[in-house]
Amino acid sequence: MAKKLLVIGGRKQQLQLVVVAKREGYCVVVCHDHKSGLPIKMADRYYLVNCLDREKIVEIARTEKPDGVISNVDQFMPIVAYVAEKIGLIGNPLSAIEAVQSKAKFRDMQMAAGLYTPKHLVVGDEAEFHDKVKTIPLPLIIKPVLSAGSQGVTRFDEYDPAAMLDAFRRCAMLSRNGQVAIEQFVEMTSLVNIQCEVFVAGDEFLWDGFFTTRRCGFNSLLPMTHSYPSELQEEIIARIKNDIVRLFKCAGIVHGEFNVESYFTKEGDYFIIEVNTRQGGNDIPDCVYTSSGIDYTRLLVTTCVGDNQYLRSLSGCNRITRYVVRHKIFCAHPGTVLGIEMSSALPGRIIRKEIMVGKWGEVRPAQVNTDGIAAVVVECETREDFLKIRYDMESYVHPVVVPRTIWHRVLFGIRRLLNKKRILKICFEGKRKTLSQVT
Repeated sequence: MAKKLLVIGGRKQQLQLVVVAKREGYCVVVCHDHKSGLPIKMADRYYLVNCLDREKIVEIARTEKPDGVISNVDQFMPIVAYVAEKIGLIGNPLSAIEAVQSKAKFRDMQMAAGLYTPKHLVVGDEAEFHDKVKTIPLPLIIKPVLSAGSQGVTRFDEYDPAAMLDAFRRCAMLSRNGQVAIEQFVEMTSLVNIQCEVFVAGDEFLWDGFFTTRRCGFNSLLPMTHSYPSELQEEIIARIKNDIVRLFKCAGIVHGEFNVESYFTKEGDYFIIEVNTRQGGNDIPDCVYTSSGIDYTRLLVTTCVGDNQYLRSLSGCNRITRYVVRHKIFCAHPGTVLGIEMSSALPGRIIRKEIMVGKWGEVRPAQVNTDGIAAVVVECETREDFLKIRYDMESYVHPVVVPRTIWHRVLFGIRRLLNKKRILKICFEGKRKTLSQVT
C-alpha cells in the first residue's frame, strides 16, 4: 500500500513537497484555507480548513491515518509537531519547535546549552518597553518574538525614544503573540555570514548544506548572495557542527530540515543568529542539490513517512562539488524598474532566473527579504570564477531603476488600467461563452 503524506498548507512553499511526494508514489492529502494553488490541484485529496486550527487538523489526521505530516511554513510547524505528537507520527516535540521559533526562548536555550548568547529581554507593552529598552547596550535590535524572516527587525546605534517606540509597535503587530524582543546587536566582522541547511534523522546529522551568505551593503539585515559550497576550513566546520548539535540536543530536535544562520564575532565567538524550523527560503534546497547532488527535499519527504531508503543510500555516497551562486537583487532607492542588466563578462552560466518586479513596477528601498526585484542562480565552471564573483555579484548583475516622476506614474497608471480592461474582457468573454454553451 502506498505511503500517505498529510501536507499542511497549500501555497507555493508546499509545492516542491507535493511534487516530490507524488514522484515517490505517495498518496498526498493537503489541508489549506483556500481552493486555489498548485499543491491543491496536485493532491489526491484536500480539506478546506484553517491550518492554524490544530484540533481540526488532528481530526482530519485521525480520519486519513497518514504515515507522515509535513509543512514548510513557519506558522504551521508547531501544528505539524502537535499532530505528530497526538497521533504518533515521526516528528519533533511541540515544546522543541516552540522554543526554537521564539526569539526569546531560543536565546535562553542557547544560554542553557553553554553557547555564546547576547544580552536580551522580552517586553509585552509600551510601559515595559520604555523601562527596559535602556538596559540593553548599544547597538541593539528590536524584533518580533514570533515572526518569519527579517520582518520588522530594526537596528539602533543610538537611543531614539520616538523611533524605538515606532519599531516596538510595528514589531508587536508582526509578532504572532504580540511580544517584542530587544537584544544587543552582535557586530559582524564583515557582511559575510555562515549558513547551514542541516538535516536531522534521530541521532544522525547530514551536513551537505554549508554555504556562505553576503548581506546587502545598504541594509545588513538582508541576505543577498548565497555561495555554495562554503569554502570553510575543516576545523571551523567541526566547531560549528559541535555547537549546532549541542543546541539541537538541548532543544530536543530529532527530525527534519533546519536552516541555521550564524557568524563569528570580533572576539572569535561562534554566534547562532537563529534556526528556522523548516527548509530555508531563497531556493536553498535546490541550490544545495545543484552544488552537492544531495536532495534534501526528498530526504525530508521520505523520512517523514518512515521511508529511509534514500537516507540509507547516502551513507558513504560520494558527493559532487559544483560551484553555485544565487544572487537576489535589491534596490537602495525608490523608483520605477526598467529592467535587469547582466554583464556579458559574468563568468558562469545562469541556470535559473526569477523576476519579482516586472518592467514599470515601482520599488521602495529594500527593508525585508520580500522586497527583492529579481534573483539569478549562476553555476561557475571553475573554483577561480566562483571565488571571483561570489562576493561581487553586484558588479555583474544590477537593476535599472529610474527615479519616480509624474510621467512614470502616469504611464504606470495607464498600464494598470489597460491590464484591468484586458482582465475584464477575458472574464466577460468567458462568461458569455459559458452562457452560450448552456443555452
